[in-house]
Amino acid sequence: MKYKTLITTIDYSGKGTSWLKKFMWKITEISAIERMSSIYQDSYESEGPPTSEKPLVVCALLMADFSQYQFIEKIISIEAKINEEATHEVIRAIVLAQEDFIIMTPKLALPHPRLFTHPQLLFPAAEVWPEYKHPILKKSLVEMTKEFEGNRWGSYFAQGSSLLDFSESKK
Repeated sequence: MKYKTLITTIDYSGKGTSWLKKFMWKITEISAIERMSSIYQDSYESEGPPTSEKPLVVCALLMADFSQYQFIEKIISIEAKINEEATHEVIRAIVLAQEDFIIMTPKLALPHPRLFTHPQLLFPAAEVWPEYKHPILKKSLVEMTKEFEGNRWGSYFAQGSSLLDFSESKK
């Protein structure tokens, strides 16, 4: 069975999109990427490591062959390998939702509790899966973005599809 899965990836490196591209290449080894949001430079808030550059944020809608816990383990493994290669945290992946599952455990919360409170997660997610309806709030992602209208949360950085050109990532 395939599961629609929404994942946001944040790049704290301050070095363009090279780590995001590498992460997406690794994701394609475990899942098909159905849609990709634009890449945004986050100016709302940052919970990542200190950097002079604002983090880059992109969201992808995946068709995962794995249930929630299997998928999160694979994502954590990819994230850890990339951060190890970079010698510090450059990538953070956040699984935002999988189908209409509701899960609340110490290891995994779906839908992610910050999905509807952090515009840098919500807006790119609404771009790739606008019809997703939050199973508790009973609102679509597009409906939830209206609560942040007028708030400056980020700026367009690049097309997300540029992350799918893997000609240099396989090195």
